[in-house]
Amino acid sequence: MAFCSLINDGGWGDFEIRYIRDKQKRETDFLLTDRDRPLILIETKSQYRGEDRSLRHFAKQIKAPLSIQVVKEEGIFVKHSDMCWSVSVNRFANLLL
Repeated sequence: MAFCSLINDGGWGDFEIRYIRDKQKRETDFLLTDRDRPLILIETKSQYRGEDRSLRHFAKQIKAPLSIQVVKEEGIFVKHSDMCWSVSVNRFANLLL
């Protein structure tokens, strides 16, 4: 939320963080949007067990430019497709700095 506030207050965008869930109970934890356009889908997991099906489904459905599965487990850095990755939380945090 602080990141979105910083971007919005600076006049660089109109960012929002959303949650997605459909009738089949598939869900993705976070969707970052700018002016109602999807930017990044983020799913969080405690352990890496391959690419998350719901994340893949929503990335295709809403045509998100980037989707990231962030896992608590260390040492994870896996590219699933051009714009879909699984990364450890410490690596993800380094991307934000």
